[in-house]
Amino acid sequence: MPIKSKQKGNNFENLIAKKLSKWIFWNDQHVLGRHPTSGAKKVAYVGDIIPQKPLYNYGWLNFPLHFELKTGYTQHEATFNKQTQVKKWILKGESELTTEQSILWLIIRFKNKTPLLLTSHILTNVNWELALNINETIYYIYTFYKLLKLNFYDVVLYSEFKYNTTP
Repeated sequence: MPIKSKQKGNNFENLIAKKLSKWIFWNDQHVLGRHPTSGAKKVAYVGDIIPQKPLYNYGWLNFPLHFELKTGYTQHEATFNKQTQVKKWILKGESELTTEQSILWLIIRFKNKTPLLLTSHILTNVNWELALNINETIYYIYTFYKLLKLNFYDVVLYSEFKYNTTP
């Protein structure tokens, strides 16, 4: 019996949450987790993946990332020739940004493709694959798994991040 769409989305969110958590928080896979309502209801944070532990234990003074995840979508192949659906996802994510969570990371996995990260921030020490202009904002597309091979603190040097030095 095929896995239902909702279960696929939940599985994808859980997988990406663990990978992001290990990448950002020095191999602790339990710092980030799937939002209990998949981002539909705001608690302390918004988005599909949110912190599950106090971030000050890791030297973080704030958490500016807002994660939106999409998986499947056979009708929206990753050509980006027609950006209609991707634009809708970005605009939805942008509408949910807050003063605290001001950086959108849209992670998309089209059917049978590797996940992509779209963000309006240029990551350092890594090349972006493609850039899209969405309402006068440039979104850079990165291959998600390539990023995970690099050190998070070498790639992400935003002024919006307020954290102490890495251990």
